[in-house]
Amino acid sequence: STRLKKAKSKTTKKKIISEAALTREVSKFLNNLEDKGLLWYWKVSDRYTSGIPDIAGTVIGGLSFYIELKAKGKKSRKLQAYTQYKINKVPGAVISTDDLDEVKNFIRSLIRRGKRLKKPRVKELKEFLS
Repeated sequence: STRLKKAKSKTTKKKIISEAALTREVSKFLNNLEDKGLLWYWKVSDRYTSGIPDIAGTVIGGLSFYIELKAKGKKSRKLQAYTQYKINKVPGAVISTDDLDEVKNFIRSLIRRGKRLKKPRVKELKEFLS
């Protein structure tokens, strides 16, 4: 009876994951996709500006994305939520999560959308920039 209770509590107990551990796992996933040429990203490390997402990048097709990683059970602060709102107003995708699978699904869906988009025309870009 005691053994059964202990075993039961182990299986129902949620695994606590820190933001740093989640960041390492997300970076491994994104590095793999970057090596395949499906996206480019960087870990934003600005300690002096609040509200900026932890990771920013672009997937194939030119879609930009932003990821705010949270420790298990934590929510975005007000300034972070406001920044996410502003990103969503322009053609950008943002997610705030404490779940690696959610990040994977988010990025995979963006890659699928990006592959369907036309690639920007280099000539038009050069004219625009000149």
